[in-house]
Amino acid sequence: MLLGCHTDITHRIRNYYGCLNNILSVLGKGKNEITAVHLVRTYYVPILTYGSEIWRITESEKRSLNVLWNNTFKKIFNCCWRESPFSLQFYTGCLLMYLIIEQRKALFYRRVLKSSNVILQTLLSLKRRFVNSLTSVYSIRSLHDSHSAIKQCIWKHNVLSAVNSGHLSLSQLCFFLFLLFYCYLNVLCFEVCIFTVLCCFYA
Repeated sequence: MLLGCHTDITHRIRNYYGCLNNILSVLGKGKNEITAVHLVRTYYVPILTYGSEIWRITESEKRSLNVLWNNTFKKIFNCCWRESPFSLQFYTGCLLMYLIIEQRKALFYRRVLKSSNVILQTLLSLKRRFVNSLTSVYSIRSLHDSHSAIKQCIWKHNVLSAVNSGHLSLSQLCFFLFLLFYCYLNVLCFEVCIFTVLCCFYA
């Protein structure tokens, strides 16, 4: 798996595609898309990204991971074949793949920081510049913050990046927040919210 300082993840990508196809074949044509996304996020993304906290991968492999994640949503929802599936990822509460990996790194360094192991503390001090860069990019106040606070910072970065890049307009964001407000009040169920949003974008 390790070639010098480089981490070869091509076999993981192949295994992931195999697992995704197995899920889709078991669920069948009448599948519940939200269930399929939940299964992928719960069982196969952690396997794919295991050890990603210390990955050193090439730009080509980063693109392969992004393509893999985009293809996941295109296959599950059977749409967006010629466009970005970002809206699907956003409205199902999923980060982009590179942000999933960055979040794992931030939470890993948080655990190391709270550890009493001298060796781990020494290794963290050697990575201090990278850790500072990580917290700065995602506006994380401190790695001493809670898990949820760090995740919120990365999700906020995801939303702002989407708005700035044009993947998500402010009107779309407001509409989604409006639906979530009703969902919170138990007026609409979450799946109805998702279905309504998808109909608006892909009708």
